[in-house]
Order: sequence, then structure tokens, then C-alpha cells
Amino acid sequence: MKKIVLGLTFFLAVCSSYAQKDPFEQGAIEEFIQSVDFARARNCIKIPGYDIASLAIISSYVKYANDDKTAPVLYVQVGAGRPGSSRLIGEFQVAKVSPNYRAVPNNGRYLILFRDYSAYDATTSTGVIKYYDLNYDCYLAGVLNVQRGIVLEWNTNSMPEEIMIKYNFNNFNNAPDKGTHYCDGNKDGDISFGECYRCMVRTCEADPVCRDMCDLINKNGLPVMKAQCRFSMGAACIYLSIKY
Repeated sequence: MKKIVLGLTFFLAVCSSYAQKDPFEQGAIEEFIQSVDFARARNCIKIPGYDIASLAIISSYVKYANDDKTAPVLYVQVGAGRPGSSRLIGEFQVAKVSPNYRAVPNNGRYLILFRDYSAYDATTSTGVIKYYDLNYDCYLAGVLNVQRGIVLEWNTNSMPEEIMIKYNFNNFNNAPDKGTHYCDGNKDGDISFGECYRCMVRTCEADPVCRDMCDLINKNGLPVMKAQCRFSMGAACIYLSIKY
């Protein structure tokens, strides 16, 4: 458990600093925005009152899951309203998979999560934030209930059994020499996003150092400090799911 806490703490420290856009980062973002994966993902999300496919992109940036910047995570924010005063409705969190990575549904080349802010008010730090796994039928992976910057409730969901059966998820990466990760709760040799996320949340909450780290981390424009900790866990889980 100490290894997972130390690894998460390091990851949070790296992700807490924003890198300036460079040609590689800008190119990576543009490549994703123009991809079939992004078009499919935008049409997958269903939020009452909003057509995600028609919302404008209001911001984009890149963070890294390691200190040597070999593991970029892309963030693309979409919003509604007039330019310059748009309200943030959601954010795509993205990692491009390597050519030898296991098959992603629909021949996708990106792992994509979506954070739904439509029921969250950033000015009062109050509301509900939902997380969706867009690679696997857009299932609801987690829900945060926040009241004036305090996380009152945090629920995570593992990948539904019917989706795991549909995509034969459990049979990927089962080689005996693959090794078992601490967060591989069902010891099947694979880590789904929901499985990883639940593991990291519980591990961090039980450790004072990690818990304090989560209290200190903030996100530009979104003053829910504990929520940013969970956001960083999401990026970490993307790379755990790539490796295992």
C-alpha cells in the first residue's frame, strides 16, 4: 500500500504544475480534436439540456503523468455561452495509446474520460460532478457531491458486468508473467478505470500524507481542492490501465 501512496503522491506533485504549450502539445491536441475518436466521444455523452457535439471548445492543455514528460494527458474543455464568458460544461481527459496496446472498442486510439460539470457551480464550489468512461459505452464511473468546496460524498463504479462481457474485457493481458498490481482487486490481470479509481480513492483517504496532499492541490478556475486530487487519480488510472 505504501508504494501506491508514494506513487500517487509523486503523480499529484507532477500534475499540480501546468506546462506551457509547446508545438508537440499543440499538435497532440489538434490531432485528437480532428480524430474520429473525439467525434464519437462527443456524440456518446448525453447530458439533459446540452448537445455536447455542438458545444464550443473553450480551452485545452496538457499535463504529464511523469517527470520526463513521456506520458502526456490531454485536457479539452467544452462550454456554452458567448465567447469570453462561456460556462464550463465538461472536460475530456485523454491519453493516446501505443500501437501495441490492447484493442480499444471501435478501433479507438485514445483512452477518454469525461467530467460532466453541468450540475456544478464553480463560483460557489457547489454541485455534482460526474465521470464517464467514453471507451466503454460511456458508463458512469463516478460521482462527486460537493458543497462549498467540501466533498460530501464520493462514489465510484466499476465497469458494469454486461459491458465487460460485451468487450471481453477480463481476457485481455492475462499472461502469467504480467504481474499483479495492488489495485487489481479481482486479480484478473487487468485494471479497469473504475477498479483503479476506487482503489486509489480508498487508499489515499486512509493515508494522512496523501490526504493532506489532496487538500492542497487546486485546479485553475475550479476551487474544489479535494476534487483535483481525484482528477489526478483519473489520469494516473489511465496509465495504469495502459500498463496492466
